[in-house]
Amino acid sequence: MSSWIWATITAVIVIIIIVLIASSAARMRRGDKKSMTAKPRATPSRVVFTTSPQTVKAGQNSGKISLEFQNIDLLAIPVPIDTLITLSSSSGGEFSINPNGMPTIKSLTILAGKRSFSFYYKDSIKGNPAITVSIPGLPEARQLQTII
Repeated sequence: MSSWIWATITAVIVIIIIVLIASSAARMRRGDKKSMTAKPRATPSRVVFTTSPQTVKAGQNSGKISLEFQNIDLLAIPVPIDTLITLSSSSGGEFSINPNGMPTIKSLTILAGKRSFSFYYKDSIKGNPAITVSIPGLPEARQLQTII
Protein backbone atom coordinates (compact mmCIF):
# COMPACT_ATOMS: atom_id res chain seq x y z
CA MET A 1 0.00 0.00 0.00
CA SER A 2 1.10 3.47 -0.63
CA SER A 3 1.98 5.89 2.13
CA TRP A 4 -1.06 8.13 1.48
CA ILE A 5 -3.40 5.18 2.30
CA TRP A 6 -1.60 4.60 5.62
CA ALA A 7 -1.74 8.29 6.35
CA THR A 8 -5.49 8.33 5.65
CA ILE A 9 -6.13 5.28 7.86
CA THR A 10 -4.06 6.82 10.66
CA ALA A 11 -5.93 10.13 10.37
CA VAL A 12 -9.31 8.35 10.56
CA ILE A 13 -8.24 6.42 13.67
CA VAL A 14 -7.02 9.62 15.34
CA ILE A 15 -10.32 11.37 14.55
CA ILE A 16 -12.31 8.45 16.02
CA ILE A 17 -10.24 8.55 19.22
CA ILE A 18 -10.70 12.32 19.55
CA VAL A 19 -14.48 11.99 19.09
CA LEU A 20 -14.67 9.24 21.74
CA ILE A 21 -12.65 11.26 24.23
CA ALA A 22 -14.73 14.39 23.61
CA SER A 23 -17.96 12.41 24.00
CA SER A 24 -16.80 10.91 27.30
CA ALA A 25 -15.75 14.33 28.59
CA ALA A 26 -19.13 15.80 27.67
CA ARG A 27 -20.97 13.02 29.54
CA MET A 28 -18.83 13.61 32.62
CA ARG A 29 -19.53 17.37 32.53
CA ARG A 30 -23.29 16.66 32.28
CA GLY A 31 -23.07 14.28 35.22
CA ASP A 32 -24.18 11.35 33.07
CA LYS A 33 -22.46 8.70 35.15
CA LYS A 34 -24.70 5.83 34.06
CA SER A 35 -22.37 4.84 31.26
CA MET A 36 -19.23 5.76 33.20
CA THR A 37 -19.65 3.82 36.45
CA ALA A 38 -20.11 0.21 37.42
CA LYS A 39 -23.45 -0.89 38.82
CA PRO A 40 -23.46 -1.33 42.61
CA ARG A 41 -23.22 -4.88 43.84
CA ALA A 42 -26.75 -6.17 44.29
CA THR A 43 -26.30 -8.57 47.19
CA PRO A 44 -26.32 -7.42 50.82
CA SER A 45 -23.04 -8.15 52.59
CA ARG A 46 -24.02 -6.79 56.00
CA VAL A 47 -26.73 -5.14 58.06
CA VAL A 48 -25.91 -2.04 60.13
CA PHE A 49 -27.63 0.06 62.77
CA THR A 50 -28.57 3.49 61.40
CA THR A 51 -29.75 4.84 64.77
CA SER A 52 -27.47 5.60 67.70
CA PRO A 53 -27.55 3.62 70.96
CA GLN A 54 -30.32 4.80 73.27
CA THR A 55 -30.70 5.42 76.98
CA VAL A 56 -34.10 4.20 78.21
CA LYS A 57 -35.72 3.83 81.64
CA ALA A 58 -36.19 0.25 82.81
CA GLY A 59 -39.58 -1.11 81.77
CA GLN A 60 -40.17 1.57 79.10
CA ASN A 61 -40.04 1.18 75.34
CA SER A 62 -37.11 2.57 73.41
CA GLY A 63 -37.43 4.93 70.50
CA LYS A 64 -37.36 3.38 67.05
CA ILE A 65 -34.22 1.33 66.36
CA SER A 66 -33.43 1.14 62.64
CA LEU A 67 -31.08 -0.91 60.51
CA GLU A 68 -30.30 -1.09 56.80
CA PHE A 69 -28.86 -3.63 54.42
CA GLN A 70 -25.60 -2.65 52.72
CA ASN A 71 -23.51 -4.11 49.94
CA ILE A 72 -19.73 -4.49 49.95
CA ASP A 73 -19.45 -0.85 48.78
CA LEU A 74 -21.37 0.26 51.94
CA LEU A 75 -24.37 1.39 49.87
CA ALA A 76 -27.90 0.74 51.12
CA ILE A 77 -29.53 -1.88 48.90
CA PRO A 78 -32.75 -3.89 48.99
CA VAL A 79 -32.86 -7.54 49.93
CA PRO A 80 -33.51 -9.68 46.84
CA ILE A 81 -35.73 -12.18 48.66
CA ASP A 82 -37.90 -12.28 51.80
CA THR A 83 -35.39 -12.36 54.67
CA LEU A 84 -35.78 -13.71 58.21
CA ILE A 85 -34.35 -11.48 60.94
CA THR A 86 -33.72 -12.87 64.44
CA LEU A 87 -33.53 -10.43 67.37
CA SER A 88 -31.88 -11.17 70.70
CA SER A 89 -30.72 -9.33 73.81
CA SER A 90 -27.95 -10.23 76.23
CA SER A 91 -30.31 -9.50 79.15
CA GLY A 92 -33.46 -11.08 77.74
CA GLY A 93 -35.22 -7.81 76.86
CA GLU A 94 -38.25 -7.73 74.57
CA PHE A 95 -38.70 -6.55 70.98
CA SER A 96 -41.75 -5.24 69.14
CA ILE A 97 -42.52 -3.63 65.79
CA ASN A 98 -45.00 -1.29 67.51
CA PRO A 99 -44.03 1.68 69.70
CA ASN A 100 -46.43 0.49 72.42
CA GLY A 101 -44.36 -2.72 72.80
CA MET A 102 -47.14 -5.14 71.92
CA PRO A 103 -47.03 -7.80 70.69
CA THR A 104 -43.49 -8.91 71.51
CA ILE A 105 -41.47 -10.67 68.82
CA LYS A 106 -38.21 -12.61 68.52
CA SER A 107 -38.00 -12.48 64.73
CA LEU A 108 -39.50 -10.75 61.74
CA THR A 109 -39.49 -11.22 57.98
CA ILE A 110 -38.32 -8.39 55.75
CA LEU A 111 -40.03 -8.51 52.36
CA ALA A 112 -37.99 -8.58 49.16
CA GLY A 113 -37.23 -5.09 47.90
CA LYS A 114 -36.95 -3.46 51.35
CA ARG A 115 -33.69 -1.69 52.26
CA SER A 116 -34.26 -1.17 55.96
CA PHE A 117 -36.33 -2.20 58.97
CA SER A 118 -37.10 -0.95 62.46
CA PHE A 119 -38.22 -2.25 65.84
CA TYR A 120 -38.55 -1.16 69.47
CA TYR A 121 -36.86 -2.57 72.57
CA LYS A 122 -37.88 -2.80 76.23
CA ASP A 123 -35.84 -4.11 79.14
CA SER A 124 -36.60 -4.27 82.86
CA ILE A 125 -32.98 -4.92 83.91
CA LYS A 126 -30.72 -1.90 84.42
CA GLY A 127 -27.39 -2.06 82.61
CA ASN A 128 -26.01 -2.16 79.08
CA PRO A 129 -27.63 -5.00 77.18
CA ALA A 130 -26.31 -5.88 73.73
CA ILE A 131 -28.97 -6.11 71.04
CA THR A 132 -28.02 -8.61 68.34
CA VAL A 133 -29.58 -8.81 64.89
CA SER A 134 -28.93 -12.11 63.11
CA ILE A 135 -29.55 -12.86 59.44
CA PRO A 136 -28.54 -16.12 57.77
CA GLY A 137 -25.44 -15.61 55.61
CA LEU A 138 -24.54 -12.17 56.99
CA PRO A 139 -22.40 -11.04 59.94
CA GLU A 140 -24.38 -10.24 63.09
CA ALA A 141 -25.01 -6.60 63.97
CA ARG A 142 -24.71 -5.60 67.65
CA GLN A 143 -25.43 -2.44 69.55
CA LEU A 144 -25.32 -1.66 73.27
CA GLN A 145 -28.28 0.13 74.84
CA THR A 146 -28.29 1.80 78.25
CA ILE A 147 -31.10 0.91 80.63
CA ILE A 148 -31.38 3.18 83.70
